[in-house]
Amino acid sequence: MSIYLPTSLTDCYTLSNGVKIPAIGYGTWQTPNDVTADLVKTAIDLGYRHVDTAWGYANEIGVGDGIRASGVKREDIFVTTKHWVTFRGYQKTIEAVDESLKNLGLDYIDLYLVHWPCVELSNPAWAEINADTWRGFEAMYKAGKLRSIGVSNYEEKQIEALAKTAEIMPMVNQLEFHPGYMQLDNIRYNQQKGIL
Repeated sequence: MSIYLPTSLTDCYTLSNGVKIPAIGYGTWQTPNDVTADLVKTAIDLGYRHVDTAWGYANEIGVGDGIRASGVKREDIFVTTKHWVTFRGYQKTIEAVDESLKNLGLDYIDLYLVHWPCVELSNPAWAEINADTWRGFEAMYKAGKLRSIGVSNYEEKQIEALAKTAEIMPMVNQLEFHPGYMQLDNIRYNQQKGIL
């Protein structure tokens, strides 16, 4: 197993659909919305070109404000946001994408992720729920509102179930990864499937 370690803020990975994603991003988890704009603008001023947020962080508005305040062209900023668990299902997913676009003040999102999978312990119909949600992702990707789509916190079991009905496989699986929680088997599995 090889893991490419970026050395600069401009290093990129290439997703399975050819979209380039900056390897190092500025994360906004636990950043209050009232200070997010200033922090995002500062991060962009310092050279970051990838900003990561989520509907569940309640700071998408601040992220969008910070991007606009930076003066950097929209196409030069890569924006990731995530779909929250209360919006599971096809129609709710369509509405969630539109809400995030409105919050961010953007015409498109570079990477949209399922924040958490529905799992067997929470609902016996977990696979169908995940598949229905993913159909919404695929529809919005095909409509051009999302440049790339993926998942977050998925394990092999959830990806294998999704693969049974997906027309488009996830391009990314955003995982917690650090010395205390390596998830090497999960990373190997994703690499074998062409999922960053």
